Amino acid sequence: MFLLIHGSGKLYAQQSVYIPPSSLVYVHPSDSVSIFGSLINQGSFGTAPGSVINFYGSNWLNDPLSLLPGDNAIVGSAGGLFRFLGSQVQSLAGGYNLTGGTGPSFPDISIENGTGVWLSDLNDLHIRGNLQFKSGHLYLNGWNALVDDSITGYSSKGFVVTGEGIGGGSLYRRSPGDSLLVFPIGTGAASYSPIAIRSPEGFNSFAGARVFDHVLQKGMTGTPEDSDVVMKTFQLTSAQLKPRTTVLIQHQESDEGVRFAPYRDSSYISQFYHDYWDMDTLPHGVTRPGTLTTGKSGSDTYVNDRSFPEGLPHQGLDSVNWLSVSTKGYSNFVCPLADFKLWVAQRYSYQWVQVFWRTTRELNIATYELQRRRDTGTIFQTIASFPSKGINGFSDRLLYYYYADNNEYDGWSYYRLKMTSPSGCVVYTAIREVPWGIGIDVWPNPSPGITHIRIHGIKHPIRMQVVDTWGQILYKYTIDNEAVVDLSRLAAAPYFLVFYDPRNHDRMVKTVKLIITHAR
Repeated sequence: MFLLIHGSGKLYAQQSVYIPPSSLVYVHPSDSVSIFGSLINQGSFGTAPGSVINFYGSNWLNDPLSLLPGDNAIVGSAGGLFRFLGSQVQSLAGGYNLTGGTGPSFPDISIENGTGVWLSDLNDLHIRGNLQFKSGHLYLNGWNALVDDSITGYSSKGFVVTGEGIGGGSLYRRSPGDSLLVFPIGTGAASYSPIAIRSPEGFNSFAGARVFDHVLQKGMTGTPEDSDVVMKTFQLTSAQLKPRTTVLIQHQESDEGVRFAPYRDSSYISQFYHDYWDMDTLPHGVTRPGTLTTGKSGSDTYVNDRSFPEGLPHQGLDSVNWLSVSTKGYSNFVCPLADFKLWVAQRYSYQWVQVFWRTTRELNIATYELQRRRDTGTIFQTIASFPSKGINGFSDRLLYYYYADNNEYDGWSYYRLKMTSPSGCVVYTAIREVPWGIGIDVWPNPSPGITHIRIHGIKHPIRMQVVDTWGQILYKYTIDNEAVVDLSRLAAAPYFLVFYDPRNHDRMVKTVKLIITHAR
């Protein structure tokens, strides 16, 4: 079946339209068709340049084997304009498969539906010509759109919505002659977050981009780290990105983390690479207002850029490059800051001192250095170093650090943390004092009376009292390193050996329960 539309220039279809397999509908140049019902295309819907299809229906469905021809002898090479209009949400099943590169492709599409056009499940969209925005958004709904030629009319009022979550779809572009390739995308209708790539050599392949809300510690996993970033993560995908590629990211002020604005001028684009968010070694700051729009730029929009001299890493269609905008680390006047929930150094044996700290917020911290000084010295020495567990040294969640120091020194030890920012600013914590440790061995136990005692960890004498279960002090001794005491005069019963350190304010350091089993 062939249906040619020409002559009067207008055709109105009030009911649903069905194009069966092996059938062709062809719209001549300058003619127009208005469709008010749904459309199912299992054949060919051909259009000539200058023809217009006004679609008001709720559902457009292309079979994967259908055609929207513009590349055969009847129709020519381009095709007409498909306008999606109407007052209700429209569903578009494009019938294309991006991975396989198969299925029908529209010549030109114009989004003129203020309530939006949504891609249907299991359907990507291919536009071989122009994607135009006049009113409303194109929602990918977890699928993908590929535009071969151009995108026009995009602004904060009309763009491609990739979705708020990690599993959103991507917008792909293929523009061989453009040195600047703009991806007008956002996570929602009110959150325009475009990204662009630029190369002096242009692009001879296609690239894809998507954006989702929040910046996660591990790119696609981990805890959100939003306080010091623009709360968006971008994914760039490309089979080939040229050397000397520059990336531009535009954001709205409303998407900035709570601590981003004061340091906005030192912000930069961060790339998640080798399991961490990196830092731009040549930060460019931010420009205002944003320029990645064909409409009027809002005063609350900003653009960051970053150059990649060697190009972004790529391994084909499945390659990913995660990007975000951060203020982490490049404000030279911002020194490191940590809000400590706990900062403790304490001895748990004569040999070991445990040091641990917990922070509820970290700002601009590159490293922690654990430093120790002994009472016979005047200089703190670094004994361990720890990179911040926050993303590039920024965090607004609880972080834990721990270190066990092998320290048998028989005097006072002093500990502090040295916090260093990426720019070299240094801040020290308060000092924690730790006394020497005392280890005491008593044997045999139970004892017939002759009891051996050995002291570890100190070199000065300590006091020992022998106390019965009523609390009466029976004997007093001074123990210097090692001693043998004769307690055989005591009746067979349990006793307590209580040890005191006279050089540490006579502090009780240990109590040992001793069982006497034989009395003389």
